[in-house]
Amino acid sequence: MAIKKVPRLPHRRGSQSSEDDFFDIPDEPCLAIAKRQLRRIRVWVVFAFLVLFILWLRRERPQPPALPHINYDLVDWSRYAYSQYATSSAYLCNALMVFEALQRLGSRAQRVLFFPEDWDVSVESERDRDSQLLAMARDKYNVMLIPISLETIKPGAGSGESWDKSISKLLAFGESEYDRIIHLDSDANVLQNMDELFFLPPTKVAMPRAYWELPDTKQLSSLLIVIEPSYNEYNALMEAALPAIYGQKTVNASSTHRYDMELLNERYADSATVLPHRQYGLVSGEFRIEDHRNFLGNDYEVWDPDKALAEAKLVHFSDWPLPKPWVLWPQKLLAEMLPKCKHNPGTPQESGCRDREVWKSIYHDFRRRRKDVCKLLSYPAPDWPPTEHSESSGSNESSAASTSGPTDSLFTFSCLPLTTQRSDPIISPGKPSSHTHVVVGGTAFQRLMTTETAKNANDTTCEVALDRSNYWIPQLYHQTRDGFETIKFENSAIYYFSRACDYSPNATSCDDAEYPLAPPPGLRMVAGDLFLRTYNETNFAQRAISHMCIKDDGTSSETKHLPQQPCLKLRSQVFFPSCWDGKALDSPDHQSHMAYPAVGDYNQGVCPETHPVAVYSIFMEFFFNTEPFPDHENWVYAMGDPTGYGLHGDFLNGWTDQNALQNAMATCTGLDGLNDPECSITNNQTRALAPITHSLDVPPPLEQLGQHGPLAKLPGNNPITGSHER
Repeated sequence: MAIKKVPRLPHRRGSQSSEDDFFDIPDEPCLAIAKRQLRRIRVWVVFAFLVLFILWLRRERPQPPALPHINYDLVDWSRYAYSQYATSSAYLCNALMVFEALQRLGSRAQRVLFFPEDWDVSVESERDRDSQLLAMARDKYNVMLIPISLETIKPGAGSGESWDKSISKLLAFGESEYDRIIHLDSDANVLQNMDELFFLPPTKVAMPRAYWELPDTKQLSSLLIVIEPSYNEYNALMEAALPAIYGQKTVNASSTHRYDMELLNERYADSATVLPHRQYGLVSGEFRIEDHRNFLGNDYEVWDPDKALAEAKLVHFSDWPLPKPWVLWPQKLLAEMLPKCKHNPGTPQESGCRDREVWKSIYHDFRRRRKDVCKLLSYPAPDWPPTEHSESSGSNESSAASTSGPTDSLFTFSCLPLTTQRSDPIISPGKPSSHTHVVVGGTAFQRLMTTETAKNANDTTCEVALDRSNYWIPQLYHQTRDGFETIKFENSAIYYFSRACDYSPNATSCDDAEYPLAPPPGLRMVAGDLFLRTYNETNFAQRAISHMCIKDDGTSSETKHLPQQPCLKLRSQVFFPSCWDGKALDSPDHQSHMAYPAVGDYNQGVCPETHPVAVYSIFMEFFFNTEPFPDHENWVYAMGDPTGYGLHGDFLNGWTDQNALQNAMATCTGLDGLNDPECSITNNQTRALAPITHSLDVPPPLEQLGQHGPLAKLPGNNPITGSHER
């Protein structure tokens, strides 16, 4: 069978040549060869270009030149300003608090406040709080006051929201006499100086992201806006807002989104400089959630609430549906919204509660500064769940404004230490008390004393000479290997509030209530229970006892138990019941003739039918110097209580002029407080806060209480009961 020979090399297509003459091919024309070489060159050129382009993209780019050092002393600060706007009494105080913080933190920029043109700075009475605050802004914080005609935006039908006044912040765009303006929302705590934002690279606006909405949307947040004022920009913004102002455009405003934010995003979403939200956009709600990836911006970083707060320049209050911080929390709602502990939440063994502590400290700081700066207290808590009436009242701003009146009033004064004794003329009259107390007030303090004894005291350690009352709490001790030594008690602050109102059937708030009754002559009362070592959140009386840890960095945190961290100072706090049965000035247990409000909270509300008469609410703060004793786990109250839940306070009325005391709530509660010329209890004269040089009217008992060295046992041989650990 014949075998077909297969050539090892292929034939040229269309050729009859054999393997032997395969390479004997006639030469191609030169033009064809040139074209083929040209194609090869083009391929290599394109390839080389691509390689060079990739290398160029991956090159190490030089860093932009650093901004030159800015010498703040050479800056013309008249060209820079912070702006605020106020449309209600509540927001006027908020704005004042922002200006106070900026001044305290060393900001050098100007300050501008837009306010309704129908307000003025002419103070017509002690109750004219708006005019007082405007005058304070101008005189104390050097604020430029600019009256304006308010523009408002009507919300969409059925939204349940109030008229939106946030468009007023756009007025800052028209203040072209400034090179830069920083507008801050006033419902925030300003924590650090932000003057560096004035020197950002040129940009029409700079804003942080609304990071809590990531990744669904990339909205800018208007809680802080760095603005390059321009009259053209202002006109363009207001022109864009006209359809909404005149009701020609439906606006879906809500408690978390106001129209200004929508408008600014429409115009600047793609051109604004985005500020880092960790520093300039932190919201309080961040401390209540479990997933912090939006805030951190990654999946690997561990959330640290203390670090987040320390990095932040401000923190904005956003915990809807909780009211804003100038409105008290409804307790049922608070129970739902309170940040949860990480381990065993809701049990006595719960731990990992730092988020909760930081969150509460933010609100406490706001309320403390509101009281210190504006001399205003929080508005009563709204109904929860909301009633039909409260739902229709609109935003926090409008509902808060409707509650203004005598319930806002307070006066306060300081007292220096009087004596440390095992004496308690209320609980243990005529004999040694079971434990040691620190006492302030009238010098007539002794183990057995009547109302007349108190009123006839030779002097008092308090600023107000008419007050010969006595106020006392247990001494705080430090336990050492050698026994127990006293922790120095330094001073106290006493507050008198108008927070409760008389019982009235079906009453749910103290709106339009008259001033309460001043504590009647001879009244004695005790708040707290020395035997308690556990805590019940639902018990008003237990919520009225608290501790404030004041730290060396100026921050503070409040707990019901003794702090579990070192403190520069410890502030022990007692809020007395403010509802009286109208009959007894004392009772066998020294408590049952008094009660806390039945509607509201322990520190405000409507009195119960059993105790229908509202009296001034008394709140005491006693300061202990705990800096020398950083081992906080060794702090213990005199009755052997390391928990702090057994803290209690006593009040024995010794006011010498009952009429003056009754009139004090109306005459001593303006911005000048006790220094007001019309104040009924001082006549414009308060005592200098210097230690008194004379002794008690009756010499104190001779006893060893630990002031001069450790004692083997607590005075009264009180054993330690309960545990410092939570």
